[in-house]
Amino acid sequence: VGGVPLLKPGMLGRAHLAVGSNRDMILLSRDALVLGGTQPVVYKIIKRETGTTVVPVLVELGVNFGDWIEVKGEVADGDQVVVVGNERLRPNAEVKIIETRNDRPKQ
Repeated sequence: VGGVPLLKPGMLGRAHLAVGSNRDMILLSRDALVLGGTQPVVYKIIKRETGTTVVPVLVELGVNFGDWIEVKGEVADGDQVVVVGNERLRPNAEVKIIETRNDRPKQ
């Protein structure tokens, strides 16, 4: 600006560089992960005529985007997963959906 460099000696800058090619991925809130077992798990919500239950889905973790993380497994775009209270769930537990969020990572 006006011939004066924006970065001066001793200052730090942060740059984001796009590396590699674009690819589709499933990103979930890191709060959806249940850690502590042999492999990370997320609880997917299953709606049935008899009620709403959850099933554990084993996932592999990928790249990290702040509060979001890539998961690989039996989770598809549009699936609902439990984000709050998931640490206390058991397979096929009945749940009541209190709030639904459609958060997306910032690009």
